[in-house]
Amino acid sequence: MTEPIITFKNFSFKYDSQAFPTLQDINLTINRGEKILIAGPSGSGKSTIGRCINGLIPNIDTGTITGECLINGKNIKETDLFDLSFTTSTILQDTDSQFIGLTVGEDIAFALENDCRPQNKIRQTVHRWADKLEISDLLKQAPQSLSGGQKQTVALAGVLIDESPIMLFDEPLANLDPASGMKTMALIDQIQKELNATVIIIEHRLEEVLSQPIDRVVLVNDGKIIADKSPNDLLHQNKLEDIGVRSPLYLTALTKAGVDLDAIPDLTSIKALPDDEKIGQKLQKWADDASLTSKKEEKRPLLELKGVGHRYNHLQVNPLRDVTATINKGDFVSIVGQNGAGKTTLCRLICGFIPNEGKILFDDDDLSQYS
Repeated sequence: MTEPIITFKNFSFKYDSQAFPTLQDINLTINRGEKILIAGPSGSGKSTIGRCINGLIPNIDTGTITGECLINGKNIKETDLFDLSFTTSTILQDTDSQFIGLTVGEDIAFALENDCRPQNKIRQTVHRWADKLEISDLLKQAPQSLSGGQKQTVALAGVLIDESPIMLFDEPLANLDPASGMKTMALIDQIQKELNATVIIIEHRLEEVLSQPIDRVVLVNDGKIIADKSPNDLLHQNKLEDIGVRSPLYLTALTKAGVDLDAIPDLTSIKALPDDEKIGQKLQKWADDASLTSKKEEKRPLLELKGVGHRYNHLQVNPLRDVTATINKGDFVSIVGQNGAGKTTLCRLICGFIPNEGKILFDDDDLSQYS
């Protein structure tokens, strides 16, 4: 028997600062233990739905509410933020704004300290979740010093440790590379099964999210719910591309190769696709026919990195060291690597935000001489 834990009934919301409602006539029921993806283009209202679920609306973001929103049986218009905090845990898109502790360990422990748990119990729980998320070696570091992906993982630990009945993830894959994104989705799936939690994921990156089972996709546009379907049903329609949400890349490849998507029973993941020789041949032909052409121009060095590196004072190892590379004028360069590999540190060095070991030349000028 299904039991609703989140219910929107003819719900509309207009921020005080805006002339028109952000959410219009929302009707949505999410049952206990479901895993729901809320998707939509930027500005569609999906994050506003999330802010209703965690109580920021109307307790922090004030405005006009019509209709009803019930979270675990509590009307958000009549419930304060403190009471709702025991029901919903949130991982924010901007992880830096979520950190409180001076170290990773302190930050993960914060929710348990607020609940006045015994100190030995707090330590055990922090280490258990740190081991699960493979961040035990980061516990004594400052959260602000970590890479984008590491910050996201620490924020995830701070949410999971509370074991709330509702877990809300607002773009949890924003700072993660694809492999880490898949790993995070597998972890969320594992945790949901262990805790029987209700999981709501607000995310653009459908391909990684759908790597694990999702009960329903709620598609939002212009403040209205335009679809509430199983992932497979939604992917067999054109609603995603119609409103500016990118379909999974493997579906784009199949379409470009001339494969009839309607003839494929299950589109929810690459693993679900049939092992069909004809499909493989079409994809191979499309790949062989696709070619990039570029004008041959004389290469002129614009940015030169010579033995570049940086050591953070509190770290015993260099996250980035001895990087030597030349970027020519007109180059289109992608910096790729795992979370914590040093991608962000390299960009900060080039921008001059942090001191540099080695030398960086821009158009033959030493950047260390620039203000």
